[in-house]
Amino acid sequence: MNTKFRRALAPVITWESELFDDLGLTGNRRGRDFGRIGGQKLVFVFDPADPLAAGLSGDVAISPLLSYFSWGRPQASAHVVLQSVGPAHRPLAFSYERGAGLFGLAAPARRVGFFLGDTTAATWTPDGAALFDAAALWAATGP
Repeated sequence: MNTKFRRALAPVITWESELFDDLGLTGNRRGRDFGRIGGQKLVFVFDPADPLAAGLSGDVAISPLLSYFSWGRPQASAHVVLQSVGPAHRPLAFSYERGAGLFGLAAPARRVGFFLGDTTAATWTPDGAALFDAAALWAATGP
């Protein structure tokens, strides 16, 4: 896929950390700007008032099984909604409004970087599903 959707005028949601930089959501240094964090079951809702938070707050159980989560370090123009639990506090879900500054361009439409790993959705809790639904709804209903 590489940069195919970088300038797409439709909203974009991705949970593939290797695409975060291709889309301009993060810088391009794996391990510093984006990556995966293993052994996770929980996320911390950093901003419960955000529409992507699905009305949740604090530590939220996403899966009963340990999983890998994608993370990315977005621009200051992004809104970070979820972080990893633990000392690293990696941004796990973040959003950009249309026109916000991405890395190398302005967002042509709403953009969301999301935490899903390859198998997370197969075992997620109702709260995990609610977070994804909230992200999809937010992205789809924007200006």
